[in-house]
Amino acid sequence: QDPQANSLLQKFLAQANSPQGIIHTAWTLHRLGGLRGTVIAQLLESNHPQVRRHGVRLGAMLWDENPKIKGRLCELHTDPESVVRFELALALAQRYDQRSAAVLQQIAARDYADRWISEAVLAGPHVVPLIEGIAASDDWQTALSPAQMNFLVRAGRRLAAMDVTESRQLAKLFAGPLSETARTVLLAGMADTLDTNDKNGRAFLDAAMPSAKQSGQRTFAVAAELLEQQQAPTPVRVA
Repeated sequence: QDPQANSLLQKFLAQANSPQGIIHTAWTLHRLGGLRGTVIAQLLESNHPQVRRHGVRLGAMLWDENPKIKGRLCELHTDPESVVRFELALALAQRYDQRSAAVLQQIAARDYADRWISEAVLAGPHVVPLIEGIAASDDWQTALSPAQMNFLVRAGRRLAAMDVTESRQLAKLFAGPLSETARTVLLAGMADTLDTNDKNGRAFLDAAMPSAKQSGQRTFAVAAELLEQQQAPTPVRVA
């Protein structure tokens, strides 16, 4: 961690024109302990999407230390390049704070049809509020497109991976303003990964729909049958 080396690298970075040179210098500064908020800000303001992408990855390391960088990162959900939004979703997916959850919801609302970005936003602990925020909007209350249904099926699989002890979240979700189509498609995704014949499966279903047990079981069975018979739209079916 030579201070002189850090100083030289920062001067080089200020004058660098090559995206590769900027990225390599920034990561070298990181390894030498010389990464500062000014360096991250330079990367995030770059015209090159790959430079911004690496700026997101490095800036996420300063999320709790630098409020300005946190604010700038949150603004990048509107970045025109999907590779930057994908990196942002990955960076925020494992964070538990509400601001991260809000940004992920904004990314999902825009990029639910993008396979990789949607997988990134669904990878974290914010699945329930994410679904609540998206599926309650007007665009998700009418007839759903194949892309919307595909997203909800994958979200349902993530719900099935939750612990049964999180029943309060599940009950709130299924009692919320979901359309009947959205609720059924979510259950289809759950049915794809959950065995309702075993004890844990039944407990999970009871937790998800405590006030409509019999109705919920019928809906769950229909959803499972749709996938089994491959009657759902092609993009929804499991390969």
